[in-house]
Amino acid sequence: MSQHYEYIGPDKLKVCGEDADKNLDRIPTKMASELLSQVGSYSRVYWDESYGRAHVETDRTGSFQREKDWFFKETGWGLNVHSKARSEMVRKVRELIYEYEGRYEFLKTVSRNVNRTGDASWVRLSFLGGGREVGRNSILIQTPQSKVLLDCGVKMETSEGPLSAPELDIDTLDAIVVSHAHIDHTGEIATLVNRGYEGPVYATEPTLALMRLLKRDFYRLQREQTGKPGFNKSDIDRMLNHSIPTPYNEQKKIAPDIKLILYNAGHLPGSAGILLRVGNKNIYYTGDFSDRNDKLLPPANQDLPPLDVLITESTYSHESIPGQKKAESELINAVEETTKRGGIPVISTFAVGRSQEVLSLLADRGYEDIYVDGMITEATKIVGSYPEYIKPRLNGDYNWIYSDNQRQKAIRENAIIITTSGMLNGGPISYYLREIGDDDKNTLILPGYMVEGSQGRRLQEGEEKVVIDGEEIHVKMDVKQIRFSGHSDRSGIWSFLHNLNGEPKTFVIHGDKENCVRLTREIGEKLGWKAHAPHNLDAYRI
Repeated sequence: MSQHYEYIGPDKLKVCGEDADKNLDRIPTKMASELLSQVGSYSRVYWDESYGRAHVETDRTGSFQREKDWFFKETGWGLNVHSKARSEMVRKVRELIYEYEGRYEFLKTVSRNVNRTGDASWVRLSFLGGGREVGRNSILIQTPQSKVLLDCGVKMETSEGPLSAPELDIDTLDAIVVSHAHIDHTGEIATLVNRGYEGPVYATEPTLALMRLLKRDFYRLQREQTGKPGFNKSDIDRMLNHSIPTPYNEQKKIAPDIKLILYNAGHLPGSAGILLRVGNKNIYYTGDFSDRNDKLLPPANQDLPPLDVLITESTYSHESIPGQKKAESELINAVEETTKRGGIPVISTFAVGRSQEVLSLLADRGYEDIYVDGMITEATKIVGSYPEYIKPRLNGDYNWIYSDNQRQKAIRENAIIITTSGMLNGGPISYYLREIGDDDKNTLILPGYMVEGSQGRRLQEGEEKVVIDGEEIHVKMDVKQIRFSGHSDRSGIWSFLHNLNGEPKTFVIHGDKENCVRLTREIGEKLGWKAHAPHNLDAYRI
């Protein structure tokens, strides 16, 4: 077969055939599947007609990786190898991305867009959210030819999205780049799709899968609370139809004068710091990042090129959070003390990230009889489908809970129970508090920060009554609050700043007003860099 290169989407690909637009010289998928079976067993294959790639899921990743060149020469199909999906959500996301019927035309439109003439004679940053507040991150990067949006989240307390600005014109927006799946960074993206955005969304594949999980849950909550989510479930899937999975450390051209590289941020599985090469300038947006070396994730990648512009979070920029090992020891001690006195340890935490970290810690210490409840079940299966993004293998060998009968079984066995929600504002935790919350032999373990006004904060401060889903519950069980964190604290942020190359113009966001302003002042005083704590709707020429 003859071979040449073609631009498809943001990528320049090697393809077979004389005219890739009209007659790609690939053998039929049925014949290619037979050759694929000669390599080894696999559970599923997705045929991406637009890129000419077979995405195969298998437990024998090494065998398939070794035969990628052979398979391409024999079939004309590229081969992408994935670990076997543990989650129906992951399989659905891969269908929506790789087998979308309109994908080829969409990617050709992207290709024409990114390869038009570019001009980065000026660069402008507009802060639409995240300025002097935690969450609602949304940053617009503009040049004379391009517009790229970094995150588009909501304010969790009020569900408010980014502020409206004339420069955010959906029809002229080239791309959205997502740092991680949390709703305060992604909550408004499906709303943009609902309003007509048809461009690409760039993120790691685990972020895209977790986004679908969290966005569907957010849709349910918004319908219950306001009746007006601002988007439909179908908009979430249309967003995924137009998503381009982007691995770490792989450069993609996403606009005429903008190139993208994602780096591990250490915050969630698949979370990313975003490096944009805009003309001859390097702009780095940290997203949420952590330098903590926990049981689930490696710390954030800090091996960056010299930067001209830095946009950094400041959530805990003036706090010292106890070390990771101390938090891990406190949690294990709480579990052991509870089981020794015949009680039940109930760990109530966030569905994504923290719960998988706790499961990894318990597995590392040899605990086996663990029951997993709430949205943690699907989130853990999603995370376990991407072993290349985490340290251990989350093999799914847990007791998944889907009914009250299974909850009663966990209670009878005095098992370790891990459930949602992180702040005790809803979810299956209400069942356990009703059933076993009046026994002081049992322990409620809260491995995260409790915001002011949450039910978890009330228990932490000594109250014995909480109201969950409208029901008042009396709680006599022991309550242990243990400080795990997915963010760098003061020392971690300063270590990151000291390790940077260059003297970047710095913008401090994603923190309360006091943290943003104080860190900005200290960066100027200690490092001599130009630093700003932007208000929402502030814009800067770089």
